[in-house]
Order: sequence, then C-alpha cells, then structure tokens
Amino acid sequence: MEKLYEPFLCDFDGNRCTLSFKPESGDPEVSEVWSSHQPINTQKKPVYDIIHLHDAPPILSVVWIARAADWWSFDLPRKDLEDILNASNLDLAFKYGYFGNQGMRYIHDPTNNKGQSLVCTCRALSMGITWVYDLKDGTTFAVCWSDPFLMPVMKDSLNSIRQLAQYALFPAFVAATALLKELKDSIYRIIDEMERIEIRTRHRDYAKRDWTNAATGDYAALSEQLNGFATRLAILERNKAVLTWILDDLTAFQKRRDTTDALCKSSLEEINKFADKYLGILKDELDGNSIHLPYLSRKIQIQLQVIFHLITSRETRVSIAVAEDSRALASTTKEDSTAMKTLAIVTVTFLPGTFIAALFDIPVFDWEAKTRTAIVSHRFWMYWAVTIPLTLLTILPLVLWTKRTNNFHRAQLARTRKKFVKDIRRLGEDIEDEYSPLESYDVKEKTDV
Repeated sequence: MEKLYEPFLCDFDGNRCTLSFKPESGDPEVSEVWSSHQPINTQKKPVYDIIHLHDAPPILSVVWIARAADWWSFDLPRKDLEDILNASNLDLAFKYGYFGNQGMRYIHDPTNNKGQSLVCTCRALSMGITWVYDLKDGTTFAVCWSDPFLMPVMKDSLNSIRQLAQYALFPAFVAATALLKELKDSIYRIIDEMERIEIRTRHRDYAKRDWTNAATGDYAALSEQLNGFATRLAILERNKAVLTWILDDLTAFQKRRDTTDALCKSSLEEINKFADKYLGILKDELDGNSIHLPYLSRKIQIQLQVIFHLITSRETRVSIAVAEDSRALASTTKEDSTAMKTLAIVTVTFLPGTFIAALFDIPVFDWEAKTRTAIVSHRFWMYWAVTIPLTLLTILPLVLWTKRTNNFHRAQLARTRKKFVKDIRRLGEDIEDEYSPLESYDVKEKTDV
C-alpha cells in the first residue's frame, strides 16, 4: 500500500519545493507519556536518545518540530530529522503528510495488510502530525510539526486528553482538539472585534440609531479590518472542513472495533468508551461553533455596507461644504466685479472731462489772448507729433506679444493633436496585427479616408 503514495511524495530537494533547515539549532523537544495517569514529561533530548530503543519505551513519544513562517523551513538540522524519520519508519508518511492533502490518511493499515504497526498522518493547514503505532507493545511514536504560535495549543491538547494516550489514533485526537481550539478562539476574537466595530459605526442597536459622530476615525482602516475578518472566516471555513474530515475518519475507525480489537491493545473497552464520548464532544463543539461562521460573514457584509454608506455620506457632506464655499466665493467675486464695474463706469464717465481739462491746461492755449486766433499757439502740432508716436510705440509691442503667444499656443495644440492621432493610429495597427487575418490592412489609410 505504501507504494501507492510514491507518485504524490515530494523529496526535500524535489522540483515541487526545497525545504531549508537550521544547521545550528539545538536538540529537539520531546514529550513522553509513561502512564495516562501521570503528567507529561516534556524536555529537549539529543537525537540519539530519541531514536534509541528503550527496554521499556513510553506509551507515547512526540517529537516537536517548529516550522518557520515561510512554511518551507524547519527549526532542526536536516540530518537529525532524517535520522528520526528513518529510525521510526516514518519517512514516507512524513513526506506525504507534509506535502499531501488535508485530513488523515492511513499509510499502513494492518487490518488490510499483514503487519505489526499502524502508520498514519494527519495534516491540518499550519500543523500536522505523523505517527506509528506498535500493535505489539501498544506504544506510539509521533513527529509533530506546526507554526510556532500553534505549538503551545498542540501541547495543551496533548496534556488535556492524555487518558487516550494508548489509543491507536490518539495523535489524530490531539490534532483535532488543537484545530478546534484554534477555530473557537479565532471565532470569538472576530466576534469581539466585530462588536467594537459595530459600536464605532453606531449600527448595532437598530432601535436607537445615533448617527452623531458615527465611526469617527479612519474609514479605510475599518474597511481593511473587515476585509481581513472576511479572509479569516474563509480560512476558518476550510479549517472546519478539514476538522470534519478528521472526525469522520475517527468515527469510521471506531466502527471497525471488531477488526481492531484483536490487533490494538489500546482498543480496551474503557478507552473505547472514552474515545466515543470525547469524539461526541468534539462533534458537538464543532457544530456549536460552526453556526457562528455564516452569522459573522453576514455581519461583516452588513458593516462593509454601513461603512460604504458612511463614506458616501461624509463625501456628500464635504461636497456640500465645498459647494457652499464655492457659492460664497462666487458671491464675493460678484461683489468685487460689481465694484470694479462701478469704478470703471465712473472712470469712463469722467475720462472725457479729465482729458479735456488736461488738454486745455497745457501752455499751448492762451485763454487771455485778445484775438481768437491767438488762443491756440502755433506750436500745438508738437503735442500731436509726440503723443501719436508714443501711443503707437506702446500699443504695437502689446499687439505683437499677444499675436506671438497665440501662435505658440496654436502650435503646441497642433503638436499635441498630431501626437494623439499618431498614437491612435499606432494603437489601431497593433490591434489589427493581433486580431485581423488580413496582413495587408492599412490602418493609416483607413484613418485618412
């Protein structure tokens, strides 16, 4: 049966992935259970002591291997891991369990194949455990890997159900318990955070909705947090599915007592009753906590809609404020333009009189002359000879500068328009080259036509 898994295995240096190891790390941590009524002994031990066969081995030994955050690194030298796996005949099970599918798999089943050991692997996302159960001695040797944050949960689960230490699938119970604890803790963390967000959005008590200062703060941060919760819920849904598979496998194994009782010393009536009872508790806990998942998903969608409407409302208020400011500015501008218009009218009204007064005040007019012809001096032509050229000299540069500026803007607009048409034609040629079966189709000619 082991050969059936070989196509799905991945070597540590295979094409699918390359695992890395810590060559300078210390001895691995090992938990040993000598009796289901005694506390678990957890300590660091050299690899030689781990793989050395005891005259009276513990009923359960679990080697803990921390996995780095990048998923492909182990906090253990490669040789140490290979020695442990080879000594316990868990090499194939470990490679399949680490790179294979979620759930529990029987790598070697003594009920279908003659043998003295039961080899299984159980994987659930960021954690997994591979073990071999000795049918003769009733002992279990397991290798457990997980993320550092999940390792304490696995150890607590191991200690809380050590009464099942002699059960053949005890490591699967440990994995299921740890996964259920993580599922439950994550759900209630999201519930607590959702309550805080609902308080901030004022969208919790529908009977007394207060929109004053609703969701004061950064809307983008709230939206980002809610999207993070939605992603986390999707992961929890997958965790729930994996946990359901594990519990189904455990239930199926319990139904095979008639074949396993003769093989497994752990299948004593007392342990089987405890396993049945604990399996029922796990299923009830899973069902009880799973009802929160669709409820939380719906609440997240509601809060996202609330935040969207709050953002829209805030932007509307800002737009209204900007419109009011623009209206006030327009009113002020209108008042200023009215004042300037009044000033211009007054100036134009008095301009002829001012011009005439200034003209008649120049010395070329002698208003006290005795004869009418003597009033205007014969040098009056000099006034016009100077005034007209100066006026032309002032206006002509202004006209020339205006014309030059207009020509520059027209040329710039023409260049921009020409570049735009050229880009459009090039885009049309690219599209035609990609999609048209006619290689001789000329986009430029078509555009010109």
